[in-house]
Amino acid sequence: MRQARRLVVWARLALAGVFFFGAIDMAHADGSLDAHRWQNRLIVIFADQDSKKEMEQQRHMLLTSRRGLRDRQLVIVEVDQELVTFDGLVSQSVGGDELRNVLNVSSSGFSVVLIGKDGGVKMRSTVPTTSESLFALIDAMPMRQREMKEQQTDRR
Repeated sequence: MRQARRLVVWARLALAGVFFFGAIDMAHADGSLDAHRWQNRLIVIFADQDSKKEMEQQRHMLLTSRRGLRDRQLVIVEVDQELVTFDGLVSQSVGGDELRNVLNVSSSGFSVVLIGKDGGVKMRSTVPTTSESLFALIDAMPMRQREMKEQQTDRR
């Protein structure tokens, strides 16, 4: 009986540890560009007070193609002055100024930057970009070509 109780206690502790450490990992993953390297592509949208309309337009163009975003493992990062969100989750570990510096983006106006899974900048634009043109650019990348071949092989 005593041994059974110990086993239950250990099982609960192990389960609590999984949840605890999993929560820490998720909190870290949402807030840094490096946490997404080799896992996701990022579309980083920058806007100042005067370019909110362009940010809304860009968001709308992307979100109308959710399946395309998911297929290409594309995370939307929005930088609204100092507030940064990763797929709608507010980042606690990175600020807008830091991202602007890292990606060499002006503090004024609208910009959109595509970052590949390797962490490299693949595209920059100062106007909203259609999801079709983003997807065409991504689909032409060698890594994405391999992913599409693997998906076709998995379906067979």
